[in-house]
Amino acid sequence: MRLKKVITLILILIVQYGYTFANQSISIGYEAKYDRFDHFDYVNTASTKGGNIIISAFGTFDSLNPFLLKSLSPAQMNNLMFDTLMTRSLDEPSSSYALVADSYELAKDKLSVTYFIDESAEFSNGNRLTAYDVKFSFELLMSESAHPQYRIYWSDIESVIVQDEMTIKFNFKRKNPELHMIIGDLPIFSRDWLSSEEFSETFRKEPIASGPYTIKNYEVGKYIIYERNQNYWAKDKSSRKYMYNFDKITIKYYKDMTVALEAFKAGEYDYILENHSKRWARDYEGPNFMNNKIIKTELIHQNNSGIQ
Repeated sequence: MRLKKVITLILILIVQYGYTFANQSISIGYEAKYDRFDHFDYVNTASTKGGNIIISAFGTFDSLNPFLLKSLSPAQMNNLMFDTLMTRSLDEPSSSYALVADSYELAKDKLSVTYFIDESAEFSNGNRLTAYDVKFSFELLMSESAHPQYRIYWSDIESVIVQDEMTIKFNFKRKNPELHMIIGDLPIFSRDWLSSEEFSETFRKEPIASGPYTIKNYEVGKYIIYERNQNYWAKDKSSRKYMYNFDKITIKYYKDMTVALEAFKAGEYDYILENHSKRWARDYEGPNFMNNKIIKTELIHQNNSGIQ
């Protein structure tokens, strides 16, 4: 009889608060491909950690803060240094899976979503990642100091509430079938990195990373070297397993595409992705291609592509 009362009370609470059970994936318009999975299908399970790669970028950079409008940050910084609440899969049109957030609950009335932070999540300095860091990140990105794209992106978020150290709730202004996924793209940075006053004024303070890499070295406008965090908290998580394997990723900057291509042919960096059909047909030839020092290959895919 007592057990029956407990079960009844639990059911009442579930109805009262209007939530479904916690989920670890989000998909819009179809059922998510992965469920309780070990790794994404597109990763190489035979991969090992180690080695270095040098790639190129066009233009320049002048800031280590990738969230501002008035400055240029290094290539790949967002992807390599800042984890998000959820992460998108690359073999589905619109699906996200648990990363910083271990799970989430979407309210039955679709007017709020609650994210539960992974207990093992931490920053590169060893500090625990909490819901307070998530709230801090959201509020800074929604401020006038940050790039306006974030205010547009999350304009239907009415408020954010920290329910406890590892639980955060986002309230919506109106029903939006994608908003719980969109807010899952929120990049998380540490409260110890930059204060709200420093955020738009400090450009060279190295970020405290929540992602798999930190900055080893850089020279403004010339290069940046990312170093793999050996203690990255999510390296064995299913949405990160067998990924981010290089110990060092160096990005060299070039201000002229012709110079960049000739530098590649001379062996100054390791890999180039070409998506311009004319250059592909005419410019990728020479002795290093003939002796297979440079391997030219097409990466076959079935994604939609624009016309050239």
